[in-house]
Amino acid sequence: MPPIVDDFLDAAEQARRLDADGYLAVGGGSTIGLGKALALEFGAPVVAVPTYSGSEMTPIWGLTENAQKRTGQDRAVLPRSVVYDPDLTLTLPPEVSATSGLNALAHAVEALYAPDGSPVIAAMAEQGVRDLAAALPALVDDPPGPWSPAPPRSRRRSWRTHTPTPARSAAPASSNS
Repeated sequence: MPPIVDDFLDAAEQARRLDADGYLAVGGGSTIGLGKALALEFGAPVVAVPTYSGSEMTPIWGLTENAQKRTGQDRAVLPRSVVYDPDLTLTLPPEVSATSGLNALAHAVEALYAPDGSPVIAAMAEQGVRDLAAALPALVDDPPGPWSPAPPRSRRRSWRTHTPTPARSAAPASSNS
């Protein structure tokens, strides 16, 4: 859900008071959305550190007022930089990780038919769909973080050494000799 207008107004007042020349958004979609709304209002850059989202890489902004969602598109809201730290996701409940993963999957599929797409974006989106399809079941069945039965050391090692699913599987070796 996009940030609530009252939260945006409070943040905008703080930005004016501090004469902020940029914004750091650490969190999920609403937090990233708040940073984008501030960027649109004041023209200052945003650095995004998403814990789960997908919107950090889109030019779409949104605000919610009286349960009504208002959105727009403006390249000015794109974060100047995005820092992905998988360790920030380790404490998310598996249900939140799954929901966020499905949202990421939707963004990847959307990129395949976006009017401003390109062959490079399509290739990245296709790989993203493959990687998410391979990773999401394991993420839910054997989640990292406090929900995992594995000790922290082995859990961290397995989390960081995930190998994406290859685009094409190799033909099985023939055993006819």
